[in-house]
Amino acid sequence: MSEHASPAASIAAHSRRALDMPLEGTAQLVVTAVLGTAHLVGAFEPWSGETEDGIPAFRRGTGGATVTLHPGDVYLGLSLREPSALVACDAPRLLNRYVRPLLRALSTFGTKASYFGRDWVSAGKRPVAAVAFGYDEVSRRSLVEAFVGVDAPFADRPWHSFAGADAASLVELHRAPCEPEDVLRAVAAAYEKDYALGCVKAVHGVAELLSPEASYLASVEEAMGPVGVRRLDGRLHVAGIFMSSRDAVRRLDASLTTLRRDAPPELVAGVVDAAFAGSEAALFGVRSLHSFRDAIVAAARAR
Repeated sequence: MSEHASPAASIAAHSRRALDMPLEGTAQLVVTAVLGTAHLVGAFEPWSGETEDGIPAFRRGTGGATVTLHPGDVYLGLSLREPSALVACDAPRLLNRYVRPLLRALSTFGTKASYFGRDWVSAGKRPVAAVAFGYDEVSRRSLVEAFVGVDAPFADRPWHSFAGADAASLVELHRAPCEPEDVLRAVAAAYEKDYALGCVKAVHGVAELLSPEASYLASVEEAMGPVGVRRLDGRLHVAGIFMSSRDAVRRLDASLTTLRRDAPPELVAGVVDAAFAGSEAALFGVRSLHSFRDAIVAAARAR
């Protein structure tokens, strides 16, 4: 499997730089099996450092919750020049539009796979693959990722969005041998058929190990998990388990540098609205912008 596999650190490095790498053509497809075990932490999520058996952690480029990769898991990375590069799509619908070949591929392993607008793919009513996106408003570059648990579930603990379900591996659901190479071929073939893309089956690069980071000063539970504010380098920064254009988060972070401790909620609400204004912000996993407002107000007063 070595020629069709990549170390988890290389997958993280690819994910982090995907929105900024030169792109030949309208899209690039990466489907590779995983070498090693690692946590891939969401782009905006604080890393607590809580882990078992010394599993390393790396930051990825897409939002959402921490994914745990195991040997033989399958990674999909679809880099796009713009959301509509291959199908009619805008930024908020990246997952809905580009998850469809993945569903067809995973359904060939014994249990129908479905997507219900969350941060994971369901098979047998259980989460079997994580999905996430990254987006840049200025360049319109987009990244859609999937992390398929082949021999072991992709999450080492329950996610808020699971709503009580337990993540499963393809092997568990199929109840029969399920080789990573077979899953890799099925996923690659589905995307190649739909979009006439060639497939890169190994990526290279080195990612920086994550150390424990500052936790939330204040947070509010949302659809995918907490959204909140933490302090880094003496400044307030938005953090949490959600997906968004990176530009919107940067705008909000910049506004927080001048926010008064006693800023009234209505002023903070205006700042949040301005950061996420327009369809290009592509916010996903947050039901109400009031959650950001409430967390920011509480964090400012806790400084």
